[in-house]
Amino acid sequence: MKKEIKVEITSVYMDGKTIDEGIDELNDLKKTYSGTYKDLVLEWDCYDESKRLCLYGTREETDGEYNKRQEQAEKSKLFTEKRDREEYERLKKRFGNE
Repeated sequence: MKKEIKVEITSVYMDGKTIDEGIDELNDLKKTYSGTYKDLVLEWDCYDESKRLCLYGTREETDGEYNKRQEQAEKSKLFTEKRDREEYERLKKRFGNE
């Protein structure tokens, strides 16, 4: 089953803008992205000791993202089973049928 994923859409630069200019820019972003993304939110991200305002939204994962997630889950399951089997065999050898 496909999941809703949160993705960073774009950075939002408000430095030096008036409140009205900032509101206009946010309305433009809403108009541009609300058809593709749900739950649009602004969040501060910190990189290299600087802050930037980022627009995030949620969308359904693509077929490729879904397939990749399923492949990773299967690889993880196989790895865990292999590791558990190796541990079982090691303990069986060490302790036998006590």
